Amino acid sequence: DFGFTQKTDIDLPGEILGSLNMTYDSDISTMTYGYAVSVTPIQQIAAISAVANGGKLMKPLMVKQIEDPNTGEVQKIEPEVIRQVISPEAAKETGIYLEQVVADQVDGTGRYAYIDGYRVAGKTGTAIKSNGGYADRSKQIVSFIGYAPVNDPKIAVLVIIDEPNEEIGGGKLAAPIFKEIVSKTLNY
Repeated sequence: DFGFTQKTDIDLPGEILGSLNMTYDSDISTMTYGYAVSVTPIQQIAAISAVANGGKLMKPLMVKQIEDPNTGEVQKIEPEVIRQVISPEAAKETGIYLEQVVADQVDGTGRYAYIDGYRVAGKTGTAIKSNGGYADRSKQIVSFIGYAPVNDPKIAVLVIIDEPNEEIGGGKLAAPIFKEIVSKTLNY
């Protein structure tokens, strides 16, 4: 249970719930590629981070520590495990598949997120926006989500592009932005 129908309790106001809209029998199969399901960006980051963290779903945090400039007192905010959502073995296997999405420079849909010298795991996303149906296929959201380095994860990033001008998918549009952010971040 990755908690897609629950709030993450991130330390920010205004969090909303994701939803599973299981109306038709076919929804169980179509939800695997984004129909009948709606999750928030923070839920997506929490889920892929659970894969990176050996199957442990962590409470998302925005702040690592709080320092009082007057007293110098430091309050550290410690990471909190919510629950084990998949086994460490399943997390490792999933990570291998996600790494292939990026590492396969011929057929990998996330190959534009490849960063020389780093092992990167990721997943592309292309979803048709629903307005009571899916008749208008030009209204899309494309994305790329991933983490690096695979062997010792330090960063997870989600890039979302709402209604891009081109219909070419998250691998070509969002993955290069992910690469730019993560490659610069990993240098620190």
